[in-house]
Amino acid sequence: MGYQVGFQCFESLQEAQDYKYSSIAPVINSNNQLMQPVKIDDVWTLNGIQIVDSFPFCSSLEQFQDGIQMGWSLILVAVSIIAVAILRRAL
Repeated sequence: MGYQVGFQCFESLQEAQDYKYSSIAPVINSNNQLMQPVKIDDVWTLNGIQIVDSFPFCSSLEQFQDGIQMGWSLILVAVSIIAVAILRRAL
């Protein structure tokens, strides 16, 4: 069981947090303070306060199987289009 961030599935909570918070751009708020998540001793903090979050669960195997199913569906559509084109030429 992994953790989902966007469309990606990570095996550990630490990987998911690292991906999410390291991609956030720093912001200057109305008090001219820099707001940026910082990792201190494997804990993500924002202005000295620990960030508590949760991610939905995901499975790499399920995502792989979904990709295979989608791929076969696209192949079926492509073969159908080619078959119709060949039949139209024959008539």
